[in-house]
Amino acid sequence: NHDRTRAMWGSAFGEGRGHIVITAETVETKKLDGIERQIVADEWRFCSNPDNTGTDDGIADNILCKDALAFWQVPETGAPIPPKPGAWGIPPFLGAADLFNFGFPFGSYADSEGNSLLFSTDGQTLIPFKDTNVGTINHPVLTMGANGPTNPYYTSESETNTLITPVKRDIFSAILNYEISENVSFYGEVLYAESDAIDTQNQPWYATGIISGVTLGGPWNIPFSNPYLSDAVKAILVPAFPPFPLIDTSGDGAPDERGFWLTRSNFDLVSGTPNYRSQKVSRVVLGLDGEIELFGETWQWDTSLNFGKTSSTSTITALNAIRYALAIDAVTDPSTGNIVCRSQLGVINSQIGSSVSLMTNEDISQCTPMNPFGSYQNGPELNDYLFYLMSQSTDIKQRIFEANISGNGFEVAAGPIGLAAGVTVRREKGAFNADELSAKGIPPNVAILPTTGRFDTKEIYLETVVPIYSDQSGADLPGISSIQLEGAIRQVDNNIAGSDQTWTAGARMSFQNGFQIRGNFTQAIRSPSVAELFMPESYTRAAAADPCDFRYIAGGPNSSVRQANCQAEVASLISQGLLPSNFDLSESNFNSLIINIPDSATIAGDMNLQNEISDSWTIGFILKPDFIPGLTLSIDWTEIELTDAVISVTGTQLMNTCYDSPSYPSPDACSRFRREANTFQVKDLALGFLNAANREMSGLLINLTYTREAPGISLISSEKGLFGFSTSAFQLDDHRQSIAGTDLDVFTDERGFEEWKG
Repeated sequence: NHDRTRAMWGSAFGEGRGHIVITAETVETKKLDGIERQIVADEWRFCSNPDNTGTDDGIADNILCKDALAFWQVPETGAPIPPKPGAWGIPPFLGAADLFNFGFPFGSYADSEGNSLLFSTDGQTLIPFKDTNVGTINHPVLTMGANGPTNPYYTSESETNTLITPVKRDIFSAILNYEISENVSFYGEVLYAESDAIDTQNQPWYATGIISGVTLGGPWNIPFSNPYLSDAVKAILVPAFPPFPLIDTSGDGAPDERGFWLTRSNFDLVSGTPNYRSQKVSRVVLGLDGEIELFGETWQWDTSLNFGKTSSTSTITALNAIRYALAIDAVTDPSTGNIVCRSQLGVINSQIGSSVSLMTNEDISQCTPMNPFGSYQNGPELNDYLFYLMSQSTDIKQRIFEANISGNGFEVAAGPIGLAAGVTVRREKGAFNADELSAKGIPPNVAILPTTGRFDTKEIYLETVVPIYSDQSGADLPGISSIQLEGAIRQVDNNIAGSDQTWTAGARMSFQNGFQIRGNFTQAIRSPSVAELFMPESYTRAAAADPCDFRYIAGGPNSSVRQANCQAEVASLISQGLLPSNFDLSESNFNSLIINIPDSATIAGDMNLQNEISDSWTIGFILKPDFIPGLTLSIDWTEIELTDAVISVTGTQLMNTCYDSPSYPSPDACSRFRREANTFQVKDLALGFLNAANREMSGLLINLTYTREAPGISLISSEKGLFGFSTSAFQLDDHRQSIAGTDLDVFTDERGFEEWKG
């Protein structure tokens, strides 16, 4: 839903020598969450086809499944995990259940019938998973048929998605022109726009070893003495504790207390926390234009200064993992009997690890103990303690000077040669700033440091239209009224991306019946933007389709290359002692968790980016039939090939480029992620901008316009007006992109790239 209010005012002044138009507008876009659209709430995904018998059986490997995006692996209410020695190389007490295979009935506490247990919604007891409508578990982390959006035990994808973010925009603009003299006019433009957006849909902060291992953010060590743990739960968990020897992990000289590991999604804490984005855009254009006599001809000229600025601020509600670790470590104060944070009695949760250097006195003094069992068991005071606002701002300034002149040069037999020339000088500056808390890098967020950058571009161009034939020149080509050649060249010098030339060569042939044929060849460039060059490294989470996963390893442009490269990496890690000697992709049906569980990644700009270069050609016609005055029909076929395109690469694109390359492991993409020891899971994706894509596009563009005089309406004005309409259509023939020549993506007929648009 959009609410729009607009007002416009205009007037002449200075005895008609000047004109001004002022416009003010406000637009408000209403919020739309994922669960408010049935097609999203239905939660479709591709899942394994149970009828599939092999890769060459003619049966689809995957089929669409409904209600299949509930994340069963980490419940909202929490699930207890027993200690297990050796998991992920962790010592006995610090070891958790087989975290990599934390699938039921593995790696969980179970009742007498072998049913895996999780906490009830009130946290007072443990209930079997089978009683929570968990559905059919056919995926390492996702289940099907759990009624995800309404199931209180599991977080579903549609609950965390915003389809339309609520935005309020206010826009003011003014246009002015004034005739200074007969040959000189002044013009100006002013634009100011503000927008504010609030988003309250967030991904949970999953406390699970699947993502983090046993670290600050992985499953939490909960002692049996936790005051929020009910007697009913203790009666189940304490007798089931494995008889492992106690060890001292904190280094305080005393054996660690017996307990269990807790995994939970924290959706009850994160849900509804707001994130804000505001943006201000301002633009001022001041210019002069007019006419001048040169070589006996009247030439048009203009010169202008353009000042622009965009300021944007993003403020997110961030969770402080240090405070979370302090809050979840609750004890009973022996002197008062009150539940307090253990840190307030002088003992710091050992899971904070090296991040203890970032801890403040206020983290301890203000600590609010947390009840982590069940969901929605804590008051707003806990959120006030755990969450803080973290802001980053971007300022981009642009200054452009332009001067242009055009007119007719010397005469040839078919008429005068048209010329145009000009110069553009552009400077863009970008500043990326982070507040003190962002720069501090409180886990799970990484430190974001401020940075600035600038580039300067100078351009000079020349364009010409050369008449070759005219039926007014005395020559006689039956049916043809004119032939002309067109050409343009531009020199672009960018102090970072380097120097390049762009050019266009074309021709037009007009016939006496209103029919014209036209065509051209063009080479163009685009220099990287300030954001693409200078954006500071920041933390994000990313999912990706791992080519070495059992679902994708037989894919790619050449499946044998992909399989060989994946196996080569496995062999290399085994030789380094980083994978078990019996690790085998083909036999283990390797499940890559990053496919469905976003993992830590970074994204940043790149000052080594070069100009994009495109080559294109177009041929078509224009029809203006004499028998329908005012009608214009144009149809053009165009083909474009873009090389060294700057793209913000995804994790999927990086890995496909790496493993589908015959020159593996040489591609730069292979160095932008790593494989975790013992698990082969993908870690530390380095996303960002690369000159990595080649793109091809071809299609047919159709335009139809009709304009004619309309009689005046006597009650309004006796003067004639104009009546007209226009319509256009684009038929997309082909649109494809490859990353480093390997990761081919055909966009044609996909959403947003439909064959016909109009």
